[in-house]
Amino acid sequence: HKLQLAPDPVATIVTLRGGASLGPITPTVGAWLQVVLEAYFLALMSGNLKFLPALPFMGGDPYAKYGWTETASTKPLQTQFAGAIGYLLSITFAATYWGDAAAHVNVCRGSMLAWLVCGGVFFGQLAKGTTKFTEGNVMCVVLPLLFAYLGFA
Repeated sequence: HKLQLAPDPVATIVTLRGGASLGPITPTVGAWLQVVLEAYFLALMSGNLKFLPALPFMGGDPYAKYGWTETASTKPLQTQFAGAIGYLLSITFAATYWGDAAAHVNVCRGSMLAWLVCGGVFFGQLAKGTTKFTEGNVMCVVLPLLFAYLGFA
């Protein structure tokens, strides 16, 4: 009789969970998509896309696009908001650029959660009647589904 040992703990740890592909969209492609989206929203929210029209999936002045009022007290909040997106972008970029397939799956999982939070904000505004149609309205519904599939299926 052969002694039955427990499964190899290293092999168990390295086994990739999730990581399904949707056609050519792999978790690696999904992770890079999230990097691009975060870079876009950083540029948008910091006011660097004012030269574009304030239309969905374009750019524009974030104050005009989202119906905000630009004052001396809201400008620092915009800067903090853009800074938070920049911080998220740096972490997402690092995990995507220097990470392996497992890291890309985890980026997709984290992105799903981030877009669910955006969806909560959108649906909260929708319930109050204060929402404006922007690219975020579409993305916060579609992207959690995509990232959930890439990260967990």
